[in-house]
Amino acid sequence: MMVIPFIVMAAFFYPVAALLDGQTVALSLNDPEINTAMIIFSKSLIAVIILVLLTSTERFHRLLLALRKLKMPKLICSISALLYRYIFLLADEARRTTLARESRTPGKLAVSRITVYGNQAGVIFLRSWERSQTLYSSMLSRGFTGEFPDMHQLNLGKVDVISCSVFIFVLLIIRFWI
Repeated sequence: MMVIPFIVMAAFFYPVAALLDGQTVALSLNDPEINTAMIIFSKSLIAVIILVLLTSTERFHRLLLALRKLKMPKLICSISALLYRYIFLLADEARRTTLARESRTPGKLAVSRITVYGNQAGVIFLRSWERSQTLYSSMLSRGFTGEFPDMHQLNLGKVDVISCSVFIFVLLIIRFWI
């Protein structure tokens, strides 16, 4: 839902850019600018839907393993894996500091909310920084070399081939039928 406004803006501003160029844009589906804007919207929306389906049905470390198989740089995959692990650490610290602040100051805040939330953000950052340093030190002591070991090798099976074929077939039907 957060991406849809950007998709709408990209599709909306394509005809607007044509208008600013001095071209005439008719508000009909036969107009090339409107048609291109609709294509931009539909392709972007389909890409977001596929991305959401992929990330909600597959584990993150398997997605990173697949990206590494597709020749994604190892550094980007390692950074993504660490970010994925540390985001939960940050969320836990935010939950704990919010609970502590609410238990110390029940009711209305006496000082500015911006000051309170700014101080809380600083505390969250410092505490999560300390915890992440401890986690990283323990990872190094266990032999972490900057690359995560592959838990399972990816093998292409019959189910994968069938589902990929069905997916491509559906995309071809959509492409040539619509």
